[in-house]
Amino acid sequence: MTIELKNTADIKPDQDLLISAIVASLKGDGKTTLMSTFPDPLIFDFDGGMNSLMGTSIPYISNPNYETMLEVMLAVQRGGKPCASISLKSVGEGMPPTDIEVPVRTVCFDSLTKGHRRFLESAMALGRRTAPAIQDWGMAAQRITDIIDGLKPYVNVLIACHFEIIKDANLERVMAQIWLPGQLTNLLPLGCDELWRIRTEIAAGNTRKF
Repeated sequence: MTIELKNTADIKPDQDLLISAIVASLKGDGKTTLMSTFPDPLIFDFDGGMNSLMGTSIPYISNPNYETMLEVMLAVQRGGKPCASISLKSVGEGMPPTDIEVPVRTVCFDSLTKGHRRFLESAMALGRRTAPAIQDWGMAAQRITDIIDGLKPYVNVLIACHFEIIKDANLERVMAQIWLPGQLTNLLPLGCDELWRIRTEIAAGNTRKF
């Protein structure tokens, strides 16, 4: 039996290296601002927090449903590895649908703490339910991980999450935990390369320091 032994000295820099990361912090600590610094971001804006990017020129989709996110994922996959741009049918107020080319090398979920609800709604719709059943939570979690896994080979994937403050009476301590429902708290970090816990300070000149 032969074993292929590799050495880290042989690893070469990869200019097309893609990252998937959870960006977690308390509200207002700069998750959106940090994600916007990645190359060619497209933001799924679930929090309505785009005011922090006023004065920039970054494409975003307000509170997209599952079908819209699935359409974006398929467009990214058609863009090849790594993806540089995607073709979308855009609709403006009072305007007919128009085919546009959008530079996309990063897809951001901002935030999944609120955005998971859109996946849950899609699962509930299949069963024609107005309140979620146990199986709906499982399907929602599966759809989230499927979308993320479908994007990862083609673009950077950044997932903003809020922190939830947990008071542990037994250990007499306060902890910050990623604020996601049920099994996603454990499943999501396993499917990402990195978990970034961030905090910011306002430096001289009113600039944000991460």
